[in-house]
Amino acid sequence: MTIKEAILKSLEDIGGLTNYTDVTSHIISNKYYDFKDAKTPMATVSAHLGDFIRIGDTRIKRIKQEGGGYGYYLT
Repeated sequence: MTIKEAILKSLEDIGGLTNYTDVTSHIISNKYYDFKDAKTPMATVSAHLGDFIRIGDTRIKRIKQEGGGYGYYLT
């Protein structure tokens, strides 16, 4: 499974508004993707979520939350 597939699967499993840290934790706990010795898996997931938005992928939406962070959900 690729990192993008793992993100989509995690968002599907979570089933609601969530942030990149919860998505990362879900990927790791369910062993959807092996980050191996990566030092910043949360930054990797955050960057890929941003890429989904920037390229206009309609499967993922994001909203700005109080406090300045973003919440993501699967459409």
